[in-house]
Amino acid sequence: MNERTLFFALLSALLSCFALYIYFVTSSVVQVVIRSELEQRIVETTAKTNKLEAEYMEAQNTISADIASRYGYVPIERKLYIDRTPDTLVLSNREQ
Repeated sequence: MNERTLFFALLSALLSCFALYIYFVTSSVVQVVIRSELEQRIVETTAKTNKLEAEYMEAQNTISADIASRYGYVPIERKLYIDRTPDTLVLSNREQ
């Protein structure tokens, strides 16, 4: 291999490295921009969600006995509560 061929091989390797460096720096900048845009969209979506939740709670509080009676609901006389405590097996030596 002569010096001229070696020179052009090293020059092409150097130019390739420089091109890759420019590509990766540009790619990093693009990714940062995309991330900031996505963070802004997340903030906007969270704000919309919070607004919808507030509207839902407000609408939920507007239901009254009058509106419910129009749809056929009636107040109950005796309330029945469900006990959701888990059943357990207990050995008791107490005399009864």
